[in-house]
Amino acid sequence: MQYTKGIQTMEHIFQVGKELMYEHGYKKTTISMIVEAANVPHGLVNYYYKKPDFAARLYLDYFSSIDHLLNETVPQTIENELQFHILQMKIALTQIFKNPKTKTFYYEISQLNLAPKELHDSIRSRQVSALHNLNAVMNPDDYYLCAIAEYGAHKVLLEQLADYRETDDRFERIVELISTISVRIAGLDPFIIEKNIQTARELFDKLDYSGIHMF
Repeated sequence: MQYTKGIQTMEHIFQVGKELMYEHGYKKTTISMIVEAANVPHGLVNYYYKKPDFAARLYLDYFSSIDHLLNETVPQTIENELQFHILQMKIALTQIFKNPKTKTFYYEISQLNLAPKELHDSIRSRQVSALHNLNAVMNPDDYYLCAIAEYGAHKVLLEQLADYRETDDRFERIVELISTISVRIAGLDPFIIEKNIQTARELFDKLDYSGIHMF
């Protein structure tokens, strides 16, 4: 019973923090605000969540919901991990950009580098598998260097993306570049990359992802 109550309290604190971060943004939301809104002791909030933990769980829950959608709706249609990742990023960024508050939160988290390591590791593992399955196997040390280069390119492209709406053609192209940076750096044939982007576009147009939201 006490364990169940602890889980419920932890979930209550997270949901309150989530609502406050949506309303005020990550930077302006304080632990004290969460304590007051959740009506729990200050120490209890700190016991369950440090402030970056809220952002980490939001990210993980969000991408988990996207992965679940893709695994449930188009598992046999997706041909490889690269297509999966392109679709994952197209859904994630399209839905984020539809809502100004979510977009603001996303850029705050990106600038503070608070996306959880588990998410980075999962994405990079998928990219390594994509390279392997598309016959562009790399030495792990070389891929690490690609990941460093990818980080810089991702940051620049994300800055460019801020100027567009999710309905703009330019938005779509930048998102597709963001999701294929590492395989481009790794030397995967551009023709193969573009072929997979086109397939991902066709799948994306058929998907109902309206139920996917970060908040």
